[in-house]
Amino acid sequence: MQLTSVYFIVFMAFAILGFQCCSSRYRYLFILLCNILFYTGWINDIKSAFSLAAVIIVTWAGALLYHKTRYRFILHVCLAASFLFLVWFKYADFMTAALDKILRYSGHSGPIPLSPMAPIGISFFTFQAAGYLIDVYRGKTMPEKNLFRYAAFVSFFPTITSGPIERSDHLLKQLREVRPRPSFDDVRRGFILFVYGAFVKLVISERLALLVSSVMDYYHFYSGIVCFIAAVCYSVQIYCDFSSYSLMAAGAAKCFGFDIVENFTVPYFSETLQEFWRRWHISLSTWFRDYVYIPLGGNRCSGLRKNINLLITFLVSGLWHGANWTFVFWGFLHGFYQVVGNLTRKGRNKALQLLRVNTECFSYHLFRKLIVFLLVTFAWIFFRFDTITEAFSYIWRIFGHVRLWEIFDGTVYEMGLDYMELAVLFFSLSVLILADVLKYKTRKNIDCLLLEQNILFHCLVVALLITVTMVYGLYGPGFDAREFIYIRF
Repeated sequence: MQLTSVYFIVFMAFAILGFQCCSSRYRYLFILLCNILFYTGWINDIKSAFSLAAVIIVTWAGALLYHKTRYRFILHVCLAASFLFLVWFKYADFMTAALDKILRYSGHSGPIPLSPMAPIGISFFTFQAAGYLIDVYRGKTMPEKNLFRYAAFVSFFPTITSGPIERSDHLLKQLREVRPRPSFDDVRRGFILFVYGAFVKLVISERLALLVSSVMDYYHFYSGIVCFIAAVCYSVQIYCDFSSYSLMAAGAAKCFGFDIVENFTVPYFSETLQEFWRRWHISLSTWFRDYVYIPLGGNRCSGLRKNINLLITFLVSGLWHGANWTFVFWGFLHGFYQVVGNLTRKGRNKALQLLRVNTECFSYHLFRKLIVFLLVTFAWIFFRFDTITEAFSYIWRIFGHVRLWEIFDGTVYEMGLDYMELAVLFFSLSVLILADVLKYKTRKNIDCLLLEQNILFHCLVVALLITVTMVYGLYGPGFDAREFIYIRF
């Protein structure tokens, strides 16, 4: 059940109505029922839901047992058991391929057949459950005695497939509270977020995906400048795809009166890589910070150890995204960026002072933002391809076959989109940029910004977003939007 499908819209309409009618004491049970209906609507085989149920039961029981006995052994066993599901379903093929290479080098032959189908959202609900277990160990939250309430927290349907990764002291706390019925303002704000997220996904991300696939899948036929444009477009596409799901998830949750963590805060306006990761996929980056980087020692150690901790954290982050060496290299690259930044910070600051560079002017801040964007775009190339060799071949194509005149000779219309489609894309991107600039300046999401305006204005904007999404986002009964990229992780 895609969030962009008509089925989900109908599902949400009945779910909101039922939630309004449900007694406040038992709304978590209604949410759990919605979670089950939504999740089983994603999978072809209901057996895939057993891994979700197993993770829920293991971590719920483990937290209660640890709280009573204070035996760390229970915590370690439950964490290992929950991560075992993730490793089995997500990395079995990866480990099989590595083992097969070792066997071939040692003179043996024959691959080991092992291809389990990973349940939808396994990375997200495993990390959410593991975070809860660690928070109980740290005394940050009390163990939840009600299994059904805890299950509603882990399997919360707006976030289970692609995040954000919620914390027990935030979402579970809201499920524990006896809250009033969602107000009209809650539903209205949720609707605005959902509509804007659908606009970003269907109108912008899907068009960029067509352009990117046309070039990056057949890059040998294109010049360096076209490949560079496609790489930039992929950076924007992946941002639109990731952030649109978070917007739609936040909107769906808000319609039920729940607030979920903000996952993206205009990351491409960052001036440092550290700031980028404070703005990009915030729930995941803070999860790795709190449960990997800080336990390794964080900043409370020598400079060398701190840099090693950074590299380890980003390598694990890369591996979390997928069982492929390209993801591992992508994570390493971001860790390498951070380490180089730490090692050169004093030298760069001293050079700026010696050259008397004005660090408070617009051009300086714009230059820093551009550098960060280009570094991130370079790393995304490895994220896009299946092998590191292909990624380097694509990079070589960018630098080795430069033909700048192709920007002006009409080649841009041979990148998968015709004149009309490009016009729609440019118009939609201008809306996205405007919304992001306003968010960067005011620190307010589009729902807050619109509701501060006159009712006629914000109704017209929402109506325009719906119309554009319906006309240019849904291409008829045969059109099926691509699934959100993060659903594969």
